[in-house]
Amino acid sequence: MSKLTEALIYEFSELLQNSDEYNLIIEAGEKAELQQFQVHSTILRARSSYFRRALSNNWAKKKNNMYIYTGAVNLNTEKGANVLQILIAADELELLELTNHGQEHLIKNESKWLQENAVKTMQTVSRHEPFGKLKENYFQMVGSNPDIIFNSNDFLSLEESVLVSLLQMEDLEMEEVEVWQSLIKWGIRNTPRLVGKKLVSWSAEDFAALEKTIHKCIPLIRYYDISGDDYFNYFIPYKKVIPKSVRKEIWAYHLMSIPQLPLDTLPPRARFTESQILKSRHVNIISSWINKKIATTHYKSPYTLNLIYRGSRDGFTANSFRNLCGNQSKTVVAAKITGSGIIVGGYNPTSWGGNQYSSQYYDYEQYLSAPEAFFFNLGDGKNPALAKVAHSTSRNQIAYARSYGPYFYMDLFFGDNCNTQKSCWHHLIYFQPEIFVTTGRAAFQVDELEVFQVIEK
Repeated sequence: MSKLTEALIYEFSELLQNSDEYNLIIEAGEKAELQQFQVHSTILRARSSYFRRALSNNWAKKKNNMYIYTGAVNLNTEKGANVLQILIAADELELLELTNHGQEHLIKNESKWLQENAVKTMQTVSRHEPFGKLKENYFQMVGSNPDIIFNSNDFLSLEESVLVSLLQMEDLEMEEVEVWQSLIKWGIRNTPRLVGKKLVSWSAEDFAALEKTIHKCIPLIRYYDISGDDYFNYFIPYKKVIPKSVRKEIWAYHLMSIPQLPLDTLPPRARFTESQILKSRHVNIISSWINKKIATTHYKSPYTLNLIYRGSRDGFTANSFRNLCGNQSKTVVAAKITGSGIIVGGYNPTSWGGNQYSSQYYDYEQYLSAPEAFFFNLGDGKNPALAKVAHSTSRNQIAYARSYGPYFYMDLFFGDNCNTQKSCWHHLIYFQPEIFVTTGRAAFQVDELEVFQVIEK
């Protein structure tokens, strides 16, 4: 903005602060909180199509020939809830610039608040067509981290139209049986006659009432993405709300030697299927760490993670790991700890030292420099807010060890047969900060161990 433009805007603002030439009074509030604003109708007409209509001859009423538009709106001083209210008012008054600015502010500066208040805010956003940016942002967040909606205390109060929109998402990172369970909970809560009533005592009328409540959602379930066991355990108890034709097709699909899908079958949701440990939201967090960004589940990852090693498939041995991963660089390691389900792992920007050893006697062949290396703890994987990362503080970060798999110096490493014995170790020495609950040297066992090569899209 030029100095001349700034000067003109300032002088114009000063002019409008003088109410001598005002021709309009706007009253806002009620009773003791009632306020009056003396304004200029010409400016309001120019800035807002709402006021253009409101001040037309067909709408406005003049009183004594006297028919707030200037001043800065500093959203940085407002909390997320207040900014949303300002957005609602801006939409009502058709102030397009303020509507766009407010959305951008919330997306950029209030990400945590948006996630913590996802249900209520998303319902508000869905009622206002101009809030397209916020709506798109929410769908991106929910796609990679559906817990912010489906595990929210407010989920059961979600409006039907919003739930339908969520179930239509093809990139919803949830197991389909979990989607079904959430739908049933929502349906029962929103069917008054079923609240507090045990399933064993339901009548035909009760099932009919539930079907009516979730009628629009039933066709949006990907029934063929559900295992036979899950279908038997979680769908059969509510089979009366599923159309008979669909039930017949599902049984045929699971019983036929060569399953065939109906032509009108919904496509599977686009989940991150390369891993039995990581989900899309975890990939986004790890990618943000690789690029030295603030960790967030809706970070748009510029990487694809290609599976190159899986313990349950290739063997939980150092040789298997070395043969498949030894010469690979830019890799992500992920493991799920037995018992706790905690997900740990790390990123190695360099190679793992090849698969040949020149020494016959020493387990540790060499240490490799990888200053960009880090390891992480994703907790149980369900709450991304708990994700933590530790970066290297030493020149040597990656070890090339004979009887070990991934080896982040002496701080985190995975040994032979780590699925049947506690041959994995955490001992904080050269990576900081401490991101494990335990302190000191700790051994553990894993259910699964995977390694992915990081490839730019």
